[in-house]
Amino acid sequence: MSYWSQGINFAALCFCIFTAVLTLSVFVWSRYKSSPALTMFNKRMASLWVLIILFVTAFVGGKFVACLFFAALSFAGLLEYGKMIAVKHRFETRSILPYVFVPLQYSALFFGSDFTFCAMIPLSVFVLIPYAGILNRRASDIGIKCLFDYVGLMLTVYALSYMCAFLTLPLSDETDGAALLLFVLILTLMSDFFQAICGFLCGKHNVVPMLSPHKTWEGLIGGGLLTAILSWIAGRYLTPFTVLELLVFGFVLNFAAFCGDITVSAIKRYVGVKDSGKLLPGHGGLLDRFDSIMLTAPLLFWYVLWIY
Repeated sequence: MSYWSQGINFAALCFCIFTAVLTLSVFVWSRYKSSPALTMFNKRMASLWVLIILFVTAFVGGKFVACLFFAALSFAGLLEYGKMIAVKHRFETRSILPYVFVPLQYSALFFGSDFTFCAMIPLSVFVLIPYAGILNRRASDIGIKCLFDYVGLMLTVYALSYMCAFLTLPLSDETDGAALLLFVLILTLMSDFFQAICGFLCGKHNVVPMLSPHKTWEGLIGGGLLTAILSWIAGRYLTPFTVLELLVFGFVLNFAAFCGDITVSAIKRYVGVKDSGKLLPGHGGLLDRFDSIMLTAPLLFWYVLWIY
């Protein structure tokens, strides 16, 4: 068994044991003392376990299964995004063009075309989406519809597909894609938790009160420090990074996760909804759960691609 395989197994086992113990403890506690908070937590943990099972299947199922799983994830996210935008904007027409990019993007990943994967959506949609809107003469609000289509594609298809890229594209001889994906998933999940805990304990100064009143500078900085420490611990098993790289990357990833969260919060605030959807009980929608990873996964992917 390779060094990277040992690191993946160790980190995955520790995470699953921690999650299982936490789930069982709260479940037993809720049997004796019922409360809305515990009920909500049980729902969140049930959804988390479903996601863990699906991600493990994608990890071990090979390239085809990984592409199929993440393509379904992107398609569901894009559909959820469209329904969310429709709450505020009832466009005269609906285009199927954004959904066409889902199989195209993941086909590029399956066949190993890294240039097509990286460039297709950012470049082609600038031409194709506006052109499709112009051809449809019934559309009276082409500009704003094209903008929403482009943002939706970048968030739910382009950004999310980077998770699949770790499992399908060869980055370098010094790294293991599955280990890197596990690394960024653990850090992103825990950075949100660290920010919430630090903000709850000592948060006093809001960062963006108009978008997220619970996000504080104390939570952001404290979360960055704790994420940096976790990055150093987990990165020793899952990445080829030096200690300095791990500490700096953990802090930067924490800020990127914060920016992803705020981006989706801004869209929800503009539309006027609390959650992006109802697909994940206790969490809301896919965008609510994967908002942070939309920036952290590309961040790690490009760092490894350029440096290693």
